[in-house]
Amino acid sequence: MSWHAELSLSTPLTGSVDGEERFAHFPRHYTIKGMYFSRVLATLGDGLREVEDKLVDPPRMGRYLPFWDYPQVDYSRLCLAAARRSWPTQSVPEAMRRLARLDFQQFAGSRVGRVTLALTGDLASSLRKLPDMYRMSIKGGRVTAREEDDGMRIEFEDFHGWPECYALGTLEGIVQHYGKHPRIHAAFHSESHATYLVHLS
Repeated sequence: MSWHAELSLSTPLTGSVDGEERFAHFPRHYTIKGMYFSRVLATLGDGLREVEDKLVDPPRMGRYLPFWDYPQVDYSRLCLAAARRSWPTQSVPEAMRRLARLDFQQFAGSRVGRVTLALTGDLASSLRKLPDMYRMSIKGGRVTAREEDDGMRIEFEDFHGWPECYALGTLEGIVQHYGKHPRIHAAFHSESHATYLVHLS
C-alpha cells in the first residue's frame, strides 16, 4: 500500500467537502448512540435551530438519550454545523478533524468506556480494541485493526462518517489521551474508505 505523507497536528487539512451531497449518500439505517450528541449540541447552542428541520430524528425536548440509537446522518449534520461554528476560518475537513479529537474523551467518560478502557490500559491495546469500541457505539460500516511491524493499521470500510478527516481526528484523540504525540500515515480510497497506520513509538 502506498501511504500518503505523515499527517501532522501542526499541518491543517485542506480542500472542501459538499456536506449536503455526502448526507444524501448516508445509509439511513446507520445509527450512533445518543451519548455522543451532548457535546455537539453544547457547541452548537442556539445554532441547533438552523439545522433542526433537516434532521431525520430531531431530539425530543432538546436532548438525546445516551444509549438510544439515532441516525448517523443526523450526527454528521450536527457535527458539520458545530465544526463550522467552532473553527470558521478552517477548511471543513480540518474543522471536522478537530471536533473529532474530542470523541475519545466522550467515550472514555461513559460507563461503557470506563469498563472497556479498564481492560486495555495502553495505547496499543486501545487501538487493538477500537473495532469493538465502534461496534458498541455505532451500527453500519466496518472498522478493523491489525498490528504491523511499524504500528497499528486501522481500516474504515463502508464508513460514511467522514473517514478522511473525522476518523483521523478520532485516532489523534486516542493517541493524545495516552499522552503521546500522534504519528499517523494514511491512504484514502474513497469518501467511505480510508486506512491509517498509527505509529506506536
